[in-house]
Amino acid sequence: MNDGILQAVVNVVPVLVGGAMTGVGGYLAGWCAHRRSRASLACAIAGEIQSILMIIDKREYLPILEQMIEDQSGAYEDNQGPPFCVTYNYFEVFQANAGKIGDLPDEIAKQVVSFYTIAKALLEDMNPANVVRPEYVLPKMRQQVDFLRELIKLGKEAVQGLKAV
Repeated sequence: MNDGILQAVVNVVPVLVGGAMTGVGGYLAGWCAHRRSRASLACAIAGEIQSILMIIDKREYLPILEQMIEDQSGAYEDNQGPPFCVTYNYFEVFQANAGKIGDLPDEIAKQVVSFYTIAKALLEDMNPANVVRPEYVLPKMRQQVDFLRELIKLGKEAVQGLKAV
């Protein structure tokens, strides 16, 4: 009888070990795929944010706004605000992957969402269709400078965090 139990154990152990190895292997494969996907998402969003920051820098949005405030010109002749007009969607990577932002670490996800929310608000403010009364142009521009500074700060922090993912 002991031989029968021993034989049953000998027959069952390889099955149990094989099943455990298959389960662990499957889990590790899924975990690695998730990490690669998360790293690719972080890299793509970091690239888009870096590009936006570079555009802001090269087009000198902040110095132009600051100079206009200093000159108290309020902008151009009809006094409507900054001479910037953005007609292209520069947030394609973010929009295509918005549903995956939760895959990023919490603090980085928060920075990314904050960056894009502020960027969208700035674009809305700079839309020529959003006409403001002349007495509100300079206060609006001061606010845009504050938002732009915060956007640049957030963007740099987000890129740094995204590169660490």
